Amino acid sequence: MGYRSEVAIALTDDATRLLKAIEEHEVFDDLLSTAEGSYPKHLDPEVDNWCKLYWGGIKWGDHWPEIAAIHAFMEGLPEEDYLFVRSGEDLEDNTFDGQFYDSEIWISKCLQWN
Repeated sequence: MGYRSEVAIALTDDATRLLKAIEEHEVFDDLLSTAEGSYPKHLDPEVDNWCKLYWGGIKWGDHWPEIAAIHAFMEGLPEEDYLFVRSGEDLEDNTFDGQFYDSEIWISKCLQWN
């Protein structure tokens, strides 16, 4: 089955507009179509088009071309225009990148007992 992660990416209006402009020329189209969240099908010039993308139980590694393409896209953005959060199966395996903190994405750890 392999190692799986939960991944969330938040993009500001500027970053979302850039992603929409290049999405059909890059290899991450399937990745974007399988994401849950608020990725707009069409941009509205009258509103803020920021978005949040989420993948649960995904194999997330740069050896996959779509994953490498989304990482390369984020590397070209100013840090304040995105937030990348990944939580792996291991409790200590967490990644945070970017500074779009208004996106309100975080990892929550919880112990439950019945």
